[in-house]
Amino acid sequence: MQKTTRKMRKPVPVRELTKADIEKGQFSGNLKQDCDALRAVLSASADLKERTIKMSDGAPCAVLYFANLTNLALISESIIEPLQRHGGAQGILHIAEQVVHVPEYKAEGDIYQVACALSAGTVAVLLAGEAEALLLPLLELEQRPIERAIQEDILIGPHESFSESLGKNLAILRRRVGSPDLKIKQLMVGRRSRTTVAIIYLAEVAQPILVAEMEKRIQRIDIDFTYGINYLTDFLDDEPHSVFPTLRSTEIPVRVVAALMEGRIAVMAEGDGSALIAPTFAPEFLQASEDYFDRPLSATFFRFIRMVGLMISVFLPGTWLALVSFHHGILPTPLFNSIQSGREGVPLPTVVEIFVLILAFDLIVEASTRMPTRIGQALGIVGGIILGQAAVQAGLVSPALVIIAALTGLAIFTQPSITFISVLRLLKYPVLIAGSLLGIYGVVWALIFMLITVTAIRSFGYPYMFPVAPFNLEGELDIFIGVPKLWHAKRQKFLSPQNERRLDYE
Repeated sequence: MQKTTRKMRKPVPVRELTKADIEKGQFSGNLKQDCDALRAVLSASADLKERTIKMSDGAPCAVLYFANLTNLALISESIIEPLQRHGGAQGILHIAEQVVHVPEYKAEGDIYQVACALSAGTVAVLLAGEAEALLLPLLELEQRPIERAIQEDILIGPHESFSESLGKNLAILRRRVGSPDLKIKQLMVGRRSRTTVAIIYLAEVAQPILVAEMEKRIQRIDIDFTYGINYLTDFLDDEPHSVFPTLRSTEIPVRVVAALMEGRIAVMAEGDGSALIAPTFAPEFLQASEDYFDRPLSATFFRFIRMVGLMISVFLPGTWLALVSFHHGILPTPLFNSIQSGREGVPLPTVVEIFVLILAFDLIVEASTRMPTRIGQALGIVGGIILGQAAVQAGLVSPALVIIAALTGLAIFTQPSITFISVLRLLKYPVLIAGSLLGIYGVVWALIFMLITVTAIRSFGYPYMFPVAPFNLEGELDIFIGVPKLWHAKRQKFLSPQNERRLDYE
């Protein structure tokens, strides 16, 4: 049972609830007035229940709770029945420590804070003559069980994902880390929602300045309501207006644990099954969780495939358009003749043709994403095949461009991060526009502009393109090559971890 160093005090005299009390939001000690004040703050909600009890010495007390948020059986067994068997003359703290059977409690004299606690599934006990309420957390909600990750499916390794319960998610992380160094700081965000946000880190590894910076950014957030941790990204991000994410969102506990072991920090919120990892570097979006459970050679091959997919998804349409429209002399003559013969009878210019095809593919992807799983899969496959074949047979597009659009769409989904996939789906359009205006020079200028942009971005003060810029050989090997586990004996020095060594092997 949680203890307090606070000394037991005598009950305050009963007095009338004054206007100053209402403005300050303080309890008066008058049981009826205090209950009425709570009901007024909570707008007399229909699901707010009040149970008035006569204690063994005749002293009245009131138990308030929301019926849909709390465990009614526990309220009866752990609060109401013990209160009926004992007296309340010794005060609210005596009741908390000696009477009720609830492991945690808090005494609160602010009416609004008690109302917020009630809305979060806490039971409030008011005692006549006491200017404080006793808060006893007994939240009970039907919660989604631990399931397989949906957005980040893992082929090799643990398949569990986070749920919408912050307590359950923190328990998963504590069980997986298994170290007393795991520290959790909890803050409240939202003037109305009062959402619990947790900062998670390893005390002997993470830099205190990094933890302090995250805490400062969270404390600066001043909004009415938050829908989850991803809703707060704009407030925590170094570059909220950039298309490139500087915080990585993940629903996989093992990825969060790996980040904590490197000296990074994670942020989670109640009601959201995702975690944000900071700092995050752009090359890491090419890494999948199963890379560290697979053989090094296999991991290297799949990372190479993802890098090729990245280049194809962003630059293939623009490069193809530039070569066909401006620099067709570079193409082999048989290939160019084949392309031209396929365009015979096509009424649309090449630039319009490729824009229409890529946009149509994105429409199919978006539609299949919003549909139920089985229907969405069928819609994506059948829709793509039928639409492409019908467009070619009708003479609206050339067969070569259908292949280019399909290859671009497939290459995008080689990336393991759903956030990075969204970025790539956007980036191909500026490159395509640059290629249509300036040819291959436009594509090159688009590439240079992207490199300058991502190199200038920082994630919590760290260069976003690390370990590419600034160059770090050890980091380069881990990003682009699946190195053996024995090569990971030390943590990345770039993050300045307090404890650099994580493996001792002779």
